[in-house]
Amino acid sequence: MKEVLRVDEQRRIEVSRDTFQSLDIKIRKGQTIHVWALIGGSGQLQLLPPNSKLSKQRDRFGERRYPVDWDAAGDARTSTYRQLQSFMSVTCHARTQGTKVRITFPAEAVRVGLFRVPGTLVVATNGQIFEVWSNEKWEQSAKVSDLRGFTAAAEQALQ
Repeated sequence: MKEVLRVDEQRRIEVSRDTFQSLDIKIRKGQTIHVWALIGGSGQLQLLPPNSKLSKQRDRFGERRYPVDWDAAGDARTSTYRQLQSFMSVTCHARTQGTKVRITFPAEAVRVGLFRVPGTLVVATNGQIFEVWSNEKWEQSAKVSDLRGFTAAAEQALQ
């Protein structure tokens, strides 16, 4: 599924409940939950199901401190810690009327340049992958320049 949505000054979008269900979360009307979002390789935010292994690891990471020596900045473990620190807590609220879920992104998402407010965001889901893209990054990522190669890749992916 794909939805093109307006993000308001308060960093909020409203997605259909059907789109939100791709996270495999049962959310009742009026209920508010928090999920982790990571910054993907193309600058998109990927929301993680709370029961995913990575969400659970991020929860565990936030519960304690990990000793790191001053000269370990280039170590793989330190890089992993840095990436875990970059996860953002996203608030999801099921509207009491209608079938929309309001998603509120932290101010940090705007400050680090993932998107601008107000603006346009693209929400794309495939299975349990729930991605939020700025309009500009979506356009760059979705471009098809080699139709023959893309046709072959699509054929293979859809088998």
